[in-house]
Amino acid sequence: MMDKNKKKLIRQYYATARLLGLMEDFMAAIKESYGVKHMNELSCSELLEIINKLDGEANLWRRRVMAAIGAYLRRYLYNENTEIIKAIACRATGYKEFNYIPISRLRSLYNEFRNQNNIAECINYEISKIELTIAQKN
Repeated sequence: MMDKNKKKLIRQYYATARLLGLMEDFMAAIKESYGVKHMNELSCSELLEIINKLDGEANLWRRRVMAAIGAYLRRYLYNENTEIIKAIACRATGYKEFNYIPISRLRSLYNEFRNQNNIAECINYEISKIELTIAQKN
């Protein structure tokens, strides 16, 4: 019989996997890497290890998204704080809660804001070159 803690950890694992948008084949690869066929064959410490690894990757992407959106807001001199940044991310992805945005959507959002920031940098560089050329002619 499985104890309550282990059942809770298994539910947490599946909730985390669902939140991250993990596919069945990825979840099967996790089980295979531990040499088990079912999650209930894992120990509590192994389950915790898996959950922490999954949460760590999601948190990494959340921080990246927040940094990219923050850089975008600073570039255009908008107010920025954690709540504004999270609201922008939620609005852009269609999710109501920032922590529920799957990693795949976080990656897309991060790349989009990075691209916007890079484009703005290139435009600023070209404008400064034109201004320098005009200044040298005068």
